[in-house]
Amino acid sequence: MSQHPRILVFEPNPESRDMIEKVLGRQCDLYFGSHPLQIFDLLEVFEPDLLILELELDGLDGFELISLVQAQPVWRGIPIMVFSTRSDAATQKQAYRMGAMHFQSKIGCQPSQLFKAATMFWRLAPDHAPYKQYPIDEIESRLDERNAAQEPNPVLSRMMAAQSMDPSRSLVPTKRRMIATIGAAWPI
Repeated sequence: MSQHPRILVFEPNPESRDMIEKVLGRQCDLYFGSHPLQIFDLLEVFEPDLLILELELDGLDGFELISLVQAQPVWRGIPIMVFSTRSDAATQKQAYRMGAMHFQSKIGCQPSQLFKAATMFWRLAPDHAPYKQYPIDEIESRLDERNAAQEPNPVLSRMMAAQSMDPSRSLVPTKRRMIATIGAAWPI
């Protein structure tokens, strides 16, 4: 079983994905999420030590993804690194306020900067599961099983149920639109 750190990446840009692969691929087990709504299954099955994400994603934006991760106590300890083309001060402040531990602008980013930031933050990952439940070579088959079942992730179901029981109370307060989108878009 691999003892490499696991990094879950949500990055739509092929050039940025290539950079991440080249810089971190030898030292880490990388998994590139193809759709933000996979976040729940990927967090449970892949068990990442670090989450790297772009703010500009299809379906949900990166801020919504940060909110979803931070809303669940079991995942709150996973370090989140934003790697984005949006790099103004207001965007960075918002990312930090929502729970990101680091903000790395893609503009002018050198590979060594990405590597240093990632290594620093994957070491902060919670040590509650030093041995991962699933070996890296089983990740795809486990995710395929979940997709074949066509049932929403249990965490997603609980969030949707909580939202429908009390519409004024949301687990992620500013994301009512996102909860409605998840209900309409499932399964992926």
